[in-house]
Amino acid sequence: MRFLVFAPNNWEEQWMNRQQLFSRIGRKNTVTYSTGLFFSWDTKTQGYLKAPNFFNVLKHRDNVDILSVSKIFCRVPKLRYLDGLIVKLFGLYINKLMGNEKVCLYLFHPKFYQQTSSVKKQLLVYHLYDDLSLQRGYELYREDDETLLKEADVVLCSSKLLQQKIIEKTGRKDILFLPNGVDSAAFSKPRQVPAELKEITGPKVTYTGSINEKVDLELLLSLSLELESVNFILVGNLKENVLPEKLITEIKRRPNIFLLGFKEKTEMIGYVQHSDVNIMIYKTDGSTWSKYIYPLKMHEYLSTGKPIISSDIDAVREYSAHIHIASDKKSWIQAIQTALSEPTFDENKVKIAKLNDWEHRVDSLYRYLKLD
Repeated sequence: MRFLVFAPNNWEEQWMNRQQLFSRIGRKNTVTYSTGLFFSWDTKTQGYLKAPNFFNVLKHRDNVDILSVSKIFCRVPKLRYLDGLIVKLFGLYINKLMGNEKVCLYLFHPKFYQQTSSVKKQLLVYHLYDDLSLQRGYELYREDDETLLKEADVVLCSSKLLQQKIIEKTGRKDILFLPNGVDSAAFSKPRQVPAELKEITGPKVTYTGSINEKVDLELLLSLSLELESVNFILVGNLKENVLPEKLITEIKRRPNIFLLGFKEKTEMIGYVQHSDVNIMIYKTDGSTWSKYIYPLKMHEYLSTGKPIISSDIDAVREYSAHIHIASDKKSWIQAIQTALSEPTFDENKVKIAKLNDWEHRVDSLYRYLKLD
């Protein structure tokens, strides 16, 4: 079986479930991964600016063939005939690339439905890694999302709460649960203290991952004011274009909040290992999609054995014996103070993480696809 995977993030960016799954699947199967066609509104993005000008480019990395699509293949939905022609030509290109192999078309977002509708495939998989209906721009893809939920041979959800929602929405009883995992071998390997952390004295409370709408930065700012002796460290891309400018300005002014930016997957591990407490600080007021997430960082944090604090979201409650759950400012302050007084390592957390390794997730996926 050859896997043809379309996902919205570039392979070289922050590692998410798609890279973790398919870098492993690529050991046994041929995998082609792409972010697909550009749209006319993508022309100012870094992805478009870095894309090849004339010819599609294939390169092999992490057991996967990464397909970078040329700028020539840029969809213009307002020009229906031209848009349809581009989609048709792209479909012809993909079918030629796949040859006569049996193809599993694996989509992580509904925006890929139209551009892959003519791909010859044996299996269609739709993997819902978040509740996309609560994210910006969903209306553009609502119809394709609903079509995929009907037509896909296999529909996967990253959290049980999202699985339940999709079952109720579609009436399908075969919606499957495939949670995020951890590369336990990588996270158990001791790393050196990052130079940036060496320069920060005092307790270190760290969040890793994209800093976007779902992160409760208002709460973080408030905590930094109340706990001035505690250093709050944010490791990840700051999505300033989707966050209030005033809030970002206030965050940057705080002497005990450190915005350290994006780190490569192996580099990031050092920050998690050498923090005193690792946190998952999400909004829980229903204003974002955080209610339905299964945090990628949860098992990564557990694998270090360090104290952990999380906002009260459904996916974390199963691990409440090992993760402090806080629901408001007062309980967050108490949880931080408690966590900082705990032992710095808990072997039971590491054992739980190993049970949730990405290797087990791949085994589950093979069973779901009847490829084991």
